[in-house]
Amino acid sequence: IVAIMSGYYFIVDSRRLYVFMRRNVVSKQFREKTVRLVDSLSTTLFHVIGGYVLLFVLTFAMALVGLILIRMPYPVVFALIAAIVDLLPVLGLAATLIPIAIYQFAIGHILGGLGALILLGVMTTVRRVIEPPILGVAMHLHPMATLASMIIGVAVYGLAGILIGPVILVIAKEVITLYGIDEKLRSFFGDLLNRVIT
Repeated sequence: IVAIMSGYYFIVDSRRLYVFMRRNVVSKQFREKTVRLVDSLSTTLFHVIGGYVLLFVLTFAMALVGLILIRMPYPVVFALIAAIVDLLPVLGLAATLIPIAIYQFAIGHILGGLGALILLGVMTTVRRVIEPPILGVAMHLHPMATLASMIIGVAVYGLAGILIGPVILVIAKEVITLYGIDEKLRSFFGDLLNRVIT
């Protein structure tokens, strides 16, 4: 929501924003880099939203097929609930599929209960495999970098870090690249290594 709203206002008020920056920021180069940064971040965040929409659709499709196979009543409704709940950082698929498994066991449908638990295991595994590449492509990051940012995000922010970690990494990457901080760091460490070796 924040990405969509900020992107909308940057598009609508981009002229006023540039006039404000031109009046208050003396350096033309800094102004241009900042405008490019905002444009790049808006585009990337829209791609991230697209990645999460793709994950939502895939989760819904897998849940729907699995629930139809175990003959769960109202499979479309429960698949939609599972996909929505899976996007929430704290809950995940287990919050939907474990109650479904308990319900299936309670009505005496043992195979349905086992099927729901198997579906939970399969969907969790598939999501862990496909999520880093999909979000990595959306964010222009390597899947390993995306996965590492998710792990660090979870360590710092808890389960919400799965979403927060990659977004922070994208913002940091764009800022570092656009302002040439990466080149300065490479030059600094290169000079430092040369002094140490010689």
